[in-house]
Amino acid sequence: MSPGIVAIYTDKGGRVIASASDFELSAPGGFTLAEGQEHRANICLCRAVIDAYCSSVIGAALDSYDCERIVHKLGGTVTVIPVGHKNA
Repeated sequence: MSPGIVAIYTDKGGRVIASASDFELSAPGGFTLAEGQEHRANICLCRAVIDAYCSSVIGAALDSYDCERIVHKLGGTVTVIPVGHKNA
């Protein structure tokens, strides 16, 4: 099995709102595989949170940076679960 990262967003009440994962086996220069996967999973997770909370019209108007800022301001919790990484 390939190593990867699973990210889960829970709201302040502890309810799971969205999840995302990344099992792509590439990493940007200067980053470990786990760091690259975590970054990509976080971007996908933020988009999934926006999709869960917003209409498709609003979601389509937001880029990745907007999504990350909004999710950060929502104040929920992101749980990152490494899968199959040696230091996991």
